[in-house]
Amino acid sequence: MGRSNFWSLVFEEFTKMGMDEETLKLLNMPTDLVASLGATDVSLFKVASGFEPGMSTVLSVDGALISECKNAGLSAHHLYEVIAAELT
Repeated sequence: MGRSNFWSLVFEEFTKMGMDEETLKLLNMPTDLVASLGATDVSLFKVASGFEPGMSTVLSVDGALISECKNAGLSAHHLYEVIAAELT
């Protein structure tokens, strides 16, 4: 699947799901979290935190993000572990 086809599929699926996008502003993020995780991972953490318990799972290759999520009671898994479990 080429890049164009991939993104067409993403747009189509997001539209079907009624995806409601919002922007998280850097200046509204906790400075300590941005310093430890980076702005992108803080955004993922904040979005996951906004769902009702059990309604989201964060997949990442970043151990610090996974730890932060788990410490906050969020479901989070290392992507490599998920892939490995599927291959066995």
